[in-house]
Amino acid sequence: MADDEADVEVDLKQRQMRLMGVGSALAGVLFLAAATINDAPYGPMVGVLGFLGIAMMVFEYTENMQRGISLGFLVSGVLVWLYPVVVPASQRSAIFLGALLALAGVFNFVFAQFSDRLQAFGARLGGGDEDAEEA
Repeated sequence: MADDEADVEVDLKQRQMRLMGVGSALAGVLFLAAATINDAPYGPMVGVLGFLGIAMMVFEYTENMQRGISLGFLVSGVLVWLYPVVVPASQRSAIFLGALLALAGVFNFVFAQFSDRLQAFGARLGGGDEDAEEA
């Protein structure tokens, strides 16, 4: 019985990672589209991604869906907000940021199935969690 619950928990975690990847990929594509229209779409896109994240979160809650896409939008919005703060003006590229967000989303979607194995591997390297050694 405990194994069934663990399998369901892993499946839900993988699904959430995939949904978050979908949200990040969509945010990246939206940002790429905005970057082709405007050279510095950072400010408006923070608002757009924040709005989409909150709207999607309300939709996920009211439809009793698993959260994930909203997290992808919100995390992408935070990254878009931080990018101009961290990167000097001479090295900024809106196209690069949009592509980075889209690729990060695709990476999350594709490699979500390996998340439990990578977590167990990290726990073994750290010498911590005994549950990871059993896996």
